[in-house]
Amino acid sequence: MPRKVTRLTLDLDFDFHLVAVVCSLRNYKMCFELNHNMGLDLKRRPDLEIADRDRNRSLHVHYTTIGPGGEEIDVVANKGTKGHFVPEKKNINYFLVIRNANHRQAKALFKKLRSQPWLEGAYELEPSRLKSAENFLLFE
Repeated sequence: MPRKVTRLTLDLDFDFHLVAVVCSLRNYKMCFELNHNMGLDLKRRPDLEIADRDRNRSLHVHYTTIGPGGEEIDVVANKGTKGHFVPEKKNINYFLVIRNANHRQAKALFKKLRSQPWLEGAYELEPSRLKSAENFLLFE
């Protein structure tokens, strides 16, 4: 009797804005600058643990806050103890995940972020184009 194979494909729906940040500051200093210059109140949370396909576990620094407009903002370090949060973007230092924000709020936050003098670069990413986008589902 032939074996029946059923394949499951998932279409992930990312309902957040993602900003990639290039910054040489340490995580606590960058979050201090964000708090001071942008009116945020980022607080450190337990590190996020990610396992790759080889089952290597990596811990990544994680900060979070509720923004002035009610949006939820998470900052996660790309470089962890044993790997990267998003391995295909090794040149990125941090990711900002902005949830529960409309397009105008996210653009205003992004514009304010880009105006910071200590920031080397920031750009918006489309999460669905990343191979390891499922890592961002930890914030849901």
